[in-house]
Amino acid sequence: MERPQSEKLEKKFDAAAAFFRVIGYRKRLLVLYFLLEEEKSVGEIARAMRTGHSAISQHLAALRRLNLLERRRVQQTVYYRVASAHVYWIVEFCRTNELVPQPAMTATLLSEAPYD
Repeated sequence: MERPQSEKLEKKFDAAAAFFRVIGYRKRLLVLYFLLEEEKSVGEIARAMRTGHSAISQHLAALRRLNLLERRRVQQTVYYRVASAHVYWIVEFCRTNELVPQPAMTATLLSEAPYD
């Protein structure tokens, strides 16, 4: 099978790689999981994650740039909530699947690879 080479496909994969670089932090995935049920303040998130406000704010900003989260301000308090249905799929997939292939599965996948 020939490898697909198209500018459109490459742009999609570039965007996907950028997306996975941002969500590829355990803490960010935990934040997304924590926010699935209801919106929370930065302070609530920081306490639950046992992380400082500054670090949590950086994680939240990165997730917001991907449009995965929305925020609202009430006086001095900022609240975050899930903004995309994709978040539910991503978190549920990570929570319920064995993401580290077993050796036998890896060998099978590699032997069936459609390209060199």
